[in-house]
Amino acid sequence: MKRTLIALTSILLSKAAYADYVRPSHYPSIPTTSIAPGDGAQERIITALEEAGAEGLRLRLTPGSYDLGGIHINKSNIFFEVDSRAILKLREEERIMFKVGTGEERVKNFGVFGPAANNKFTVNLAPNNRKGFDQPAEFIRLSNVENFLIRNINILDSVLTRRASIWLIQNRIPNTNTPSEGTVRDIFQANAHRGYGITQIYRADNCFFKNLTGFGGVQLRFETDQFPGRNALINCDGDNIRGEEGQSTVVFSPHWADSRGCDVTNVHGTSNFNSVRIAEGFFTDRSAIERIGRFSDSSVAHIRSTYGTNGTEEIYKVAAELLTGFEWRKSRSRIQREDTGRALTQNDRLYQEYIVAPTSTPVYSFEGDLRNANRGVKISDVTRFNYPDTAFSGRVLDDGRARPRSIRNSRINRLPESTHIDEHKK
Repeated sequence: MKRTLIALTSILLSKAAYADYVRPSHYPSIPTTSIAPGDGAQERIITALEEAGAEGLRLRLTPGSYDLGGIHINKSNIFFEVDSRAILKLREEERIMFKVGTGEERVKNFGVFGPAANNKFTVNLAPNNRKGFDQPAEFIRLSNVENFLIRNINILDSVLTRRASIWLIQNRIPNTNTPSEGTVRDIFQANAHRGYGITQIYRADNCFFKNLTGFGGVQLRFETDQFPGRNALINCDGDNIRGEEGQSTVVFSPHWADSRGCDVTNVHGTSNFNSVRIAEGFFTDRSAIERIGRFSDSSVAHIRSTYGTNGTEEIYKVAAELLTGFEWRKSRSRIQREDTGRALTQNDRLYQEYIVAPTSTPVYSFEGDLRNANRGVKISDVTRFNYPDTAFSGRVLDDGRARPRSIRNSRINRLPESTHIDEHKK
């Protein structure tokens, strides 16, 4: 009897399998309407959404170019079936193309996808006539929604946007639910901002991310940010995530939320600064150490990292009117001047910059930080390709500063004991 109880307890405490999107059984009977491109396409879409009943609506976007933006979906059973020859362009005056689940009522069953396997439609987020740097541009934000599918998309981004293309985030209405039981898969993105990319996951339950590939930025970003009591990731998994010439393919950044059960397998990074980055937990109020978040019972396995010289490193600089010529780095959530180590104060004005840099290490994390935020993420099966002997291959020094690039590969032993490294030279 005792053994039976132990076995049952183990089963109950173990992580459940990820909850993939499930097509509703009534999907074939949902009313369908076709939308043609050209002037007035957005207005026709909005009208169709307003007239949709409880049974929902399938909107078929036919081949051609569409200027879309600021479309809210707060009804259940809404699906966009987009022809592979269609191009969805973000309207110049808008920052987000689709917002799903922004109200109090739970949206159940939603999708935007290319209906034919391996036939991707195109989303163009490039700023076109927008001027200046740091122009937000997003494809979709998913909030109070359950059972959704985002699939078969080519995203043309711009390094100017400084936003992820697909966001999962709780809305600002108290006591509403978070995105859950959703799948994001078969997405390719080009020209991502150096620090952002395909996804940003602030808050989600039981979601799955598969076959995400991109040039630049970060393809799968598990980062909760700093919204008090509103964010955490629970049982969010990823598989076959590939990135090239960006910051990292996969990022875990807990800020001050406690997340759990997030597992990623088959990560490929080519000429990234890192293939996987495990950031520390932090909060802007430096006295609130007890609020620091972490990931627990999480893992990244089967990491394949290929050395290159076109990765992206994040640096901070002091505004020119305050101090010129000194670079500042963010280290263990503190920004320090490299020549003196003086910590910046809130009175120091900074701007963020991303620079081209060679690959530093397959996995970068803040092991040794006093909050040990990364210890809940187990790293296993790491393989390096084409790394020169002079490549930086450790993690970080105990004081949070990166080791010089002259450190040889023997320092790779700073990775956890569970990590297995194979040296391969093509």
